[in-house]
Amino acid sequence: MQVVSDVMSNINLERIRMFNRRHGLRVSGTKNELVNLIKESVVSGIINQTEVEEFLAEEIAHGKNRILFVSSFPDSAVANLQNVEAIRDALRMKGLRTVNFNNLHTISCPENLELAYLKIHEEQLVNKISLCFSKTVIIKGAIDEEGEELPPRNETEYVWVDILPTDKKIHIKMRQRSGNVWVNNSRIKELYDEISTIVRETFSLAPKSMEGVKNILYKMFKDLTETAEQPFTAAVAPLEEKITTFAEEVAGEVGLHSPYDPVDLPHRLKRLLERALIQQDFHIYEGYFEGKRGIVNRIYFSDATGASVNARSSEVEEGIAVADIYFDTKESIEKLQKFDKIWITWFYKRTGQPLEKIETKFEVAKEHFVIHFLYAYTTKEMQNHVFSNFKHFEELPPDR
Repeated sequence: MQVVSDVMSNINLERIRMFNRRHGLRVSGTKNELVNLIKESVVSGIINQTEVEEFLAEEIAHGKNRILFVSSFPDSAVANLQNVEAIRDALRMKGLRTVNFNNLHTISCPENLELAYLKIHEEQLVNKISLCFSKTVIIKGAIDEEGEELPPRNETEYVWVDILPTDKKIHIKMRQRSGNVWVNNSRIKELYDEISTIVRETFSLAPKSMEGVKNILYKMFKDLTETAEQPFTAAVAPLEEKITTFAEEVAGEVGLHSPYDPVDLPHRLKRLLERALIQQDFHIYEGYFEGKRGIVNRIYFSDATGASVNARSSEVEEGIAVADIYFDTKESIEKLQKFDKIWITWFYKRTGQPLEKIETKFEVAKEHFVIHFLYAYTTKEMQNHVFSNFKHFEELPPDR
């Protein structure tokens, strides 16, 4: 069985070990040794080649493909996308293959953009259409172990597409290369635009505004911050009457006509005490407990006047909860109820397994939004965990 190195470079050693373990193969050795063992097992009939091909596709679809573009399409397109014959007709009209296939393990640096994978998932109706496009990209700016810049080289870029008729969503995933390699976001956006245009033209999918996602990001922010702050608001709540009395007395002594106008002093003082408690016990704020989905690390929003706020702490290890700008703009946030960007750490806790943290960034554009999976190799299960959290907030009523 042939497996090109381009595919294997997108899969880490631990995932290969997991595959081998699942099939009773040796798990010790280098990456190349374990890959060769898989190939030999296919030739000898120990493993079915289709299983290996699907494993490679699963890892290409997730793993290092850590930047996800999500867009939508109108209800009117759903019927055709749930009909397998209509899908095949659309692919045929575009000159693309019409039956399920997987050439990911054989394609390396194609001369032109090439469809390398197609799977139409159907039960009674089609529930997902998965495609993977491969394209040759020039890698510049790579640094070797001695700090010297390497000459430009060609690599195969994989762009994974999932069309979800029921959700009326298109997911387009690609690799966010690390370090100094291909960090230009405009290059990533150009590739997204190219693939998105092909998909939309093939299946006649008109774009929709994603402005409403900004409110979903606010709902995430509201729920996650309220949950994280709950131990501290609960500690201050019994003292609310004392705080109000104190604020009224001091306001009178300094000559204010009202403790509530032009500033609501009791409320501000209450929030200041909560903030002091958070700073004192920040490990509690950022820690996990059952029912806590995650924590907000950073926010960005702009209003109708064009003014914008980019709120984060000055210290890398501290979160949004101790940033001055967050407290100064909280009332504006609650009035606007929209975010352009938000950075969230999601908690991923499985029974009997240690807690994992999934670092993400969400940002909204006119006709799509982007989820960045930051810093780590992400499995299908981890990405699905983030999607399920997003769907939870998407389905909450607007006034939540």
